[in-house]
Formats: sequence, C-alpha cells, structure tokens
Amino acid sequence: TTLYMPAASYTNTTWNTRNPTSLAIDASGMLTVPYTQAINIKLCDFTIQSDNSDGRVLYGIRASNVVSLEISNIEVFGIPVGNAVEINTILGNSSVHHCHIHDCGTAVTSYGTQPQMTGVEIDNNKVNGQYSRGTDIHDNSFTDVMFTGAVLAGYGCQTDAINAADGLSLRIHDNYARYVGEGIDVFAQDCNVHHNVLVDCYHAGVKLIHGASRNNVHGNTILRPGRAGIVLEGRSAETRDNIVHDNIIHDVNISGVWNSVSNAAFLVVSGGGTEANDNTIRGNKVTGGTNMDYVVRNEAGANNRYYDNEAESFLLLYS
Repeated sequence: TTLYMPAASYTNTTWNTRNPTSLAIDASGMLTVPYTQAINIKLCDFTIQSDNSDGRVLYGIRASNVVSLEISNIEVFGIPVGNAVEINTILGNSSVHHCHIHDCGTAVTSYGTQPQMTGVEIDNNKVNGQYSRGTDIHDNSFTDVMFTGAVLAGYGCQTDAINAADGLSLRIHDNYARYVGEGIDVFAQDCNVHHNVLVDCYHAGVKLIHGASRNNVHGNTILRPGRAGIVLEGRSAETRDNIVHDNIIHDVNISGVWNSVSNAAFLVVSGGGTEANDNTIRGNKVTGGTNMDYVVRNEAGANNRYYDNEAESFLLLYS
C-alpha cells in the first residue's frame, strides 16, 4: 500500500503544524486534558510517498501519547522538510524498526528560517511534559536525507537520521545512515546508542548536545564524517557523564569541506554558555584522516577523561 502526499493537497508551509495539509498519518492518544493514552498501535508494511516539491513542511507519521507502539517496515520518501516519523511520549514495549527513510530534503531557502529534516524524531513535542521511556529504535536505514544547493550554502545541513530531542533510557542500535547531515543527534538521558553504522555524514556521526547526560555510546562505526566523528557540546544545558567507548571512526574530513575550521574524531565544544563536562572517551579506534586536524579537540568543558584510545599516525590532543 502506498499513501501519496501530492503537492496540490499537502500545502502546509508553517513549522510545527500538524493538520490535514501537513500530516499523512496521526496515530495519537489525546493531546489535551485528560490526556487519555492510545494503546497497542501497530503501523506496519506500507509506503508514504511525497511529491518532493520545495517550500512545504510535512510530517509522514505522528504517534504521540501511546502505550505499546510498533512502527515497522515503513518506507517514507520525498518529504522536503519536516519529519518522516515523529514519536512523542511513548511508553510500554514500543519500537520503530526495519523502516527505510530516503531521498528527503530541499535545495531552496524559502522557509524564512533554518529548515530541518529528520528521519525519526523523538520527544520534540512531549505530551503533558512526559518523556518517552525505553523506546527501541533499531535496524532502520536512512539514505540521502540531505540539503543541497542554496539551502546548504546558506544554512548548512540541519538533517538527522535520528534525533532524540528528549526521552529516557532509549535504545538506538543497529541502524544504518548514509548521506545525512548528522547520523544520531541526542539530547536525551540514560540512552544506549550502539552498533550503528553511520557513513558520509556531512557534520558528525553522533552528537551529544543540549543536556545529553549519562548516555552510553559504544560499538558504532563512523566512516568519512565531515567535521567530527562524535561531538559533545553543552549549548542549552550541561552535557555530562556520558561514556563514549569502543567506537571506530575512519577518515574524518576526507572530502576537505571542513579544512577552514577545526575538525576532529572527537570534538568537545562550547555553545551558549554551557559546556560538556565529566565525560569519558575511552577505548576508541581512529583510523585514516588525511585531512583530519585532531584526534581529540577539547575546546571547552572540564574533567573530561580520555584514555586507551588508539589512533593511526596522529598525536595531537588540543585542550
């Protein structure tokens, strides 16, 4: 089954608007008082196809305030800006798995703000302030979720395969992403991010930011990232107590796009007056990197610990 989102009908241009002109499927409980939850929702085995017509903001699937949610074997493609799959306040035994999200993005700057495109977004619009807990995001693939042309030159590539904008104890593993702005963008806490394969990410493979804390990032393979393999940054809240270990990072900045700014396998940077503190980076392997500046660049933050990492031919540590 294919659900089609033609440009003539799906005309929404307003950010964060979910209505019949922007949203293909809404599988949500109540979003206002009394916040009654939907239970046992399964969305499986179909395709959502959008006209890749620029200037629109679209959402393929929204599922909010659900206990026991399964989204599986879904294909989504053609969305210019927005979210392919959006989940908020998901509880119980819930998962998003074996979905294929591809060929989404825009080349124009007509949105009036920095455009964003995300494959799977979690808890950016929590219901009644409640977090998703324990949701399992696994075995999905994301390819060509990218911005190009004027929008890339003017705004950069604000596209993610997976964005955990909040949530607790999420499991994000065994996913594949290629040609995205960032592979996995984490603001959440106590998550396990492991054994993902992230290839040709324009900015970074994994980013921990905006208060991401106590996350375990391990066993990921990050090939040919742009500015960094893994970024730790504070910005809106302190990012702390994360453990980043036993990852493989290969050929940072191989394209040379980031030659004019500092690039590194591990980039710890300041943002918005808050820092990344008390994080541990250990047992990782860094290979290749003809155009890579640093193995670790610690521009800001305190008490970050680095040990037992292995790097080919690079000795530079900036602190």
